Amino acid sequence: MSCETGNCPKCKVEIGYIDVAIGLKHLFVMYTDEREKLEVIYRGGPVRGSKYSENAAQGLAKEFAAPKQNDFGDPGSPMGLLITHRQEGFNGRNPDYLFMEGKILLVEGPEYCGLDPQFTRITRAIGMLGKSYDLPLPPSIDEAVDNSNATVRTILHEMGLPERKPDVVAPGWGTIFTINPQQMMPIGSVSSARMPGAMGSIPAGSETNALDVISEQNSRSR
Repeated sequence: MSCETGNCPKCKVEIGYIDVAIGLKHLFVMYTDEREKLEVIYRGGPVRGSKYSENAAQGLAKEFAAPKQNDFGDPGSPMGLLITHRQEGFNGRNPDYLFMEGKILLVEGPEYCGLDPQFTRITRAIGMLGKSYDLPLPPSIDEAVDNSNATVRTILHEMGLPERKPDVVAPGWGTIFTINPQQMMPIGSVSSARMPGAMGSIPAGSETNALDVISEQNSRSR
């Protein structure tokens, strides 16, 4: 599939939303990359009661969380801390997609292909911030709070995409997190495996899995 043949791949970014309370919406990013045959949702949510955490435990999603979130973090926040997720597939196993009420198209075209690594790095960086998940309280429901909608706004901002919100009430849209997508993190905090004796920090995106380690060990033993 190529533009030279007049058949350009369709790659697009959309914002989906679901109802989380009467009149209040939760937003998430939907990315379609036809060239790579990818459908991905990037989103944020509270550590407590997360269906995406269950999916991550089953290998269906990737979860990004600061290490201190292992004990639910901030005791002053009823929802714990903000964590983020990446899950492939627009299907019933993807909770946000399953309950989606509507969506808007932000951008579309072949120039938006190949963006999954960048989306993933930013989503990961937000999850690693260790922010408390804020619940908006009337009458300030439109004000800046740290939540899933702030996650979406920050992703769009960092990606240089149009920061356009669906015509819904989405608390947290006024927040843009300050992040460093290349932040360092302890080896083992997001890696599933490591070389013997490996310590220190690695840049986000440099995680290793068991196959990586086995391959490296085999190459060294030759």
